[in-house]
Amino acid sequence: MISIVSKGSIRFINVSKSISQRSNTLPSKVYYNSLPSNAELAILGMQPVQTRFFSEKVTTARRMDTSIGGYIRGFNQFTKIKLGVLNTIVTFTTYLVKGGSICLFDCVMLAAGTQMMAMASQGLNQIIEVEQDKKMNRTRSRPMPQGKFSKAQAYAITAALYGGSNLVLGYWFPFSSVFVANSIFWSYILCYTPLKRVSELNTPIGAVVGSLTAYLGWTAAGGSLLSLTPWWIFFYTFSWQFAHFYGILWTYKDDYKKAGFVMLQDSQKACNIMRAALAGQVASVGGIYAVGAIDPLSAALSWYLLYKYNYRPMKEFEKSDSKTNAHKLTIYSYIPFTTIFVLIYLNLVAKTFGIDKKIEEYLGQFLPKQFRKGEPAAQAEN
Repeated sequence: MISIVSKGSIRFINVSKSISQRSNTLPSKVYYNSLPSNAELAILGMQPVQTRFFSEKVTTARRMDTSIGGYIRGFNQFTKIKLGVLNTIVTFTTYLVKGGSICLFDCVMLAAGTQMMAMASQGLNQIIEVEQDKKMNRTRSRPMPQGKFSKAQAYAITAALYGGSNLVLGYWFPFSSVFVANSIFWSYILCYTPLKRVSELNTPIGAVVGSLTAYLGWTAAGGSLLSLTPWWIFFYTFSWQFAHFYGILWTYKDDYKKAGFVMLQDSQKACNIMRAALAGQVASVGGIYAVGAIDPLSAALSWYLLYKYNYRPMKEFEKSDSKTNAHKLTIYSYIPFTTIFVLIYLNLVAKTFGIDKKIEEYLGQFLPKQFRKGEPAAQAEN
């Protein structure tokens, strides 16, 4: 048996008899920059027995899960399913606001097409950045650095997801939605991914790419790319991503340096950008209200949450760019983001069932006659 050792990992290997007979001086321990995959070892006539990996902070090694559940979890890590769900939520929002079909089958197909394209882009990104992932503490336990998937397997998964997405969107929805979906995929792979090793501009470029899902849902419902409604939702999502990402960046700043990614280093400059992005979110809420996607109370609540969960954490981060404050930026940013989409859905439900008109009629009872809808203005006394 041979122990293959890599940074934070050790794999125990059984060597075939033919190799043992040919060599009388097999080493007991071999050091690698990264663990070879199971497929690569099989080619060499070696059979993995078990893999253990550990972080710098944890000295207790744990066995790599080779069960079916373990591979499902590995697939989840490789494709970042949870991140894809956020893209699907944004897509569904503009799809329903435009008046897309609420037939269960159509909704499932749209979710499947959107989710598969997002998962394909994340998978291909991990294939491209496998060497960078090996150097980062937060990513080196991913399936590719750990050798759970070979490159051939990873490419096959990515190709299947990409092809499935195009097939679903192309067959059930307008071609413009396929165009938008592919624009997101290839912009992510050809622009955002390589820019991370070249320029700080990767962050705004990535924010643009990640927000284009607003147009995917709109075009899937037959909407025009020139419409104003998806623009405001796109702009809100774009502006939201800065505080969210800078929180991640400052939490794992050392990791990004190890991987050779070119990221913003000046916390004051980051605060200035976040301040401008927050102004963009405030304006976007006004725009979303103006196009009728939310009511005045929803807009007021959204603005309040932006103040409490975006502005205040940003001010704390400006005073001290500690990991704790950076983590707050990321976690708290989800609250106003999630809330505004929930409010859009609630407004859609209210309009569908006429609840909004009933609420207006009820509230109108408490208004002076001249302010009630449909009531003639009171005439001035002579």
